[in-house]
Amino acid sequence: MFSEEKVLARESRLLHAKIVTWLSESTSDSYGFSAYENGRLLRAVLNLGGKVEARGSRLPAEQQAVWKDAGEDKILEMAKRLGPGFNPEDEKVKVTIYDLDELP
Repeated sequence: MFSEEKVLARESRLLHAKIVTWLSESTSDSYGFSAYENGRLLRAVLNLGGKVEARGSRLPAEQQAVWKDAGEDKILEMAKRLGPGFNPEDEKVKVTIYDLDELP
């Protein structure tokens, strides 16, 4: 899902919601996040073994992050600052599960 930008942008637009994705893969040393709002990608950062690809303007929630050095802790901090949290039992959190075979 992390790389399905068209799907994420469409869902953000249709749901009138902010969508935050994050990737934390220690085996491949890959870490990243993206943020969409009203169908538009606001920011995406991907650190692949110290090589950083970034799009969009830096967000205030990024604070002083140095993305080439970012690992799991930094990505989870970002996801927490940008999103509603990780507890699906929280009444404020709406969890939607997608079967990847159902996506266009």
